[in-house]
Amino acid sequence: HTYGVGPENEWRATEVRREGRQTSFQVEWKGVPVGEVEISLLGTHNVLNALGVISLACEIALSEAASSTSPPSSTSQAQVQEGKAASIDDKVKECVQSAGHVLQHFQGVDRRCQVIGEKNGCLVISDYAHHPTEVTATLEAVASHYEGREVIVVFEPHTLSRLAYFFSEFVAALSPCERVYITEVFEPVKTYINKKVKDAITEDLAAALPLSANSDFVSDRQTLMDAVAKSVAECQGDMVVLVLGAGNSDAIAKAIFSMI
Repeated sequence: HTYGVGPENEWRATEVRREGRQTSFQVEWKGVPVGEVEISLLGTHNVLNALGVISLACEIALSEAASSTSPPSSTSQAQVQEGKAASIDDKVKECVQSAGHVLQHFQGVDRRCQVIGEKNGCLVISDYAHHPTEVTATLEAVASHYEGREVIVVFEPHTLSRLAYFFSEFVAALSPCERVYITEVFEPVKTYINKKVKDAITEDLAAALPLSANSDFVSDRQTLMDAVAKSVAECQGDMVVLVLGAGNSDAIAKAIFSMI
């Protein structure tokens, strides 16, 4: 069984619509619409996650139904097949509706596009993304849901080794941004690498981004928050401050929110 957004999939998400913090989509099974689902999550990756849950729940329900029912002996083969098809269709629609109801009330997990709060037209979001693929997915999700808002990105690299290994990928992921602040590298395990050495690669990342990204490396926490708060104050319209990272980034996001 396959699921995705392409027509080659048995389970498919179509007619994806985004409005504010909500995403809705039509579920198709074998090319037939079987229900609409709304989730309080951002991004195509979360649409696929939801679709995966729905398809698994339906496949389990169909398997259980098939093993627990048998037609009367007097029923013809044609009637059996017709009854099975109708029963399966109804079962799938019922399951999609049930799973969709549960997913509609799922608010996600902490630090996955978690809205810290909104003040004066500025929305502060915290996300655990610390790998280039995750960074790209989160940036695309925020851009599509909050189209028209200026987005300021605060990126906290997670481990020197990851930043060095995926340096080019991080450059590619952050290049589409309009404003990027890069913090010092977060190391979950104490290391004895000279701070100047650690800061050097982070400075290189900021320098490698295109001029359009307006990137700066800021190692001092208070200086960073002051700079972000100043950028927010200078913004003429609604905006988003998106803080990415798997270390102290969540605390940074909350501190920024308290300052704006």
